[in-house]
Amino acid sequence: FSTVERIGLFFALATSIFALVYAFILGKKVFAADQGTSGMQAVAQAVRDGSNAYLKRQFTTVGIMLIFLTGVIIL
Repeated sequence: FSTVERIGLFFALATSIFALVYAFILGKKVFAADQGTSGMQAVAQAVRDGSNAYLKRQFTTVGIMLIFLTGVIIL
């Protein structure tokens, strides 16, 4: 590698390590935060249940389409 390429690789590596450390610090901060009142927790659980139901339906639909289109491409 040339000098410029080495500098670019080092910069990319340093940036990615910094981003991972920053994400870890933010994650610890979020998990350490107060979860709120019982009403807030109930609303959060309802949102979580709704989003899980949506994602399950979406992945099911995409999975069926994937199987169908794979069959069409093979034929």
